[in-house]
Amino acid sequence: GEDGNSYTPHGTMGALHRWITGGRPSAPNDSMSFVHVRDCAAMHVAAIENENASGRYFSLVESWHWNDILATLKDLYPEIRLDEPFEYKGEDAITPTKFNPERMNSLGVKAATMKEILEESLEFFKSVGAL
Repeated sequence: GEDGNSYTPHGTMGALHRWITGGRPSAPNDSMSFVHVRDCAAMHVAAIENENASGRYFSLVESWHWNDILATLKDLYPEIRLDEPFEYKGEDAITPTKFNPERMNSLGVKAATMKEILEESLEFFKSVGAL
């Protein structure tokens, strides 16, 4: 904010914050993958420290359809403003993106689950007065 005492989330967290505070009341026919910033940083360090690590590594956890993301947010934060029903109901509903986490897991970093990431995001937003 202008007074320097408030938090304005940007990027992925900004989009998530806008969804939680009413910026989008229904689910699109799409999926999203997340990774906790702490886990991403730990994976970077693990890759640097592992002399056998080379090539490309994904840094993410499972991908969820927005129906599931919003349902989880509604469960964790009942105050979220969503349409009723908020779920995408089309017969063409996409299947969330699938990734092979084998290389990522070889780094030995236990990543937070999607639900844990969403829980911690909500806790953070509350702690800085953004919710």
